[in-house]
Amino acid sequence: MTERATVWAAITRRLAIDRRALAAFRVALALVVLADLARRLPDVRAFYTDAGVLPRSLLSTLYPGYGAVSLHALSGGLVVQFALFALAAVAALALLVGYRTRLATVVSLVLLVSLQLRNPLVLNSGDVLLRRLLFWSAFLPLGSRWAVDSADLGEAPGPTDRVVGIATAGLLAQVVVVYLTNAVVKLRADVWLRGDAVRYAFQLDHFTVLLGDVIAGWTPAVQLAAWVWLALLVGSPLLVVLTGRARATLVGAFAAIHAGMLVTMQLGVFPLVSLAGLVPLLPGWVWDRVEARLPVPRQLPRLPGPRSPDGSRP
Repeated sequence: MTERATVWAAITRRLAIDRRALAAFRVALALVVLADLARRLPDVRAFYTDAGVLPRSLLSTLYPGYGAVSLHALSGGLVVQFALFALAAVAALALLVGYRTRLATVVSLVLLVSLQLRNPLVLNSGDVLLRRLLFWSAFLPLGSRWAVDSADLGEAPGPTDRVVGIATAGLLAQVVVVYLTNAVVKLRADVWLRGDAVRYAFQLDHFTVLLGDVIAGWTPAVQLAAWVWLALLVGSPLLVVLTGRARATLVGAFAAIHAGMLVTMQLGVFPLVSLAGLVPLLPGWVWDRVEARLPVPRQLPRLPGPRSPDGSRP
């Protein structure tokens, strides 16, 4: 094997994603979309109708052009918003079970972007990451395993169970870029270098939830958590550089931090979408164990309809 071939093999090994990881990612992504819709539903009138805080006339003044590309801005009425929410939920459920997966992904992306453009004032970084993950997902065979669209019944796992290409590179790079950008911002702030940032955040009562109020006074622990999180952010490129058990261990460390955020701070969908974004990074041996321990069907009951060459429905 030539040196160039060796380098290419090393790169593809790190950018390849197990099809079972893509299937789990599909399920996680769909659940995040459904959770996002559920948390926005009580505020539909306040945030997405003309009777709320941002009527369409004000939207066109503050964000020219947003209203022209947002389906949610076609009407200021409550009934239309509920109908679009229901349509988004149906698309997310189709994505969840892997039925007409690519179409469900695209529809979910379009409706999510439309919703976010209708009121940009209520977004955070988690919302941005969610739409970017959905974007890359539209180019990946999310329905080739554990899905209604799956066409691999009885096929044993092997080298073809991995997918590699521009879309896999883009998806993995998206996750790392978010962490690296976060690291750059935090390294410029003395409060993070001193380890005080998390402690200060826990002092904001409107951000803390559940265990956040309990551990807010544990100064040494929250200071250590700040330094650990900063170290993980700086070392986030290793999520792609490492392989095998080393990568899985690092993914587990990031997942533990995000799970901690989920039970201590009110950050919207950011912890959930971050957890979903880590799923494609898990190597094949993890999914071997999942299939060995859980009764995961390789294929769900298939519904009639055309399929594209990659095994997913259009």
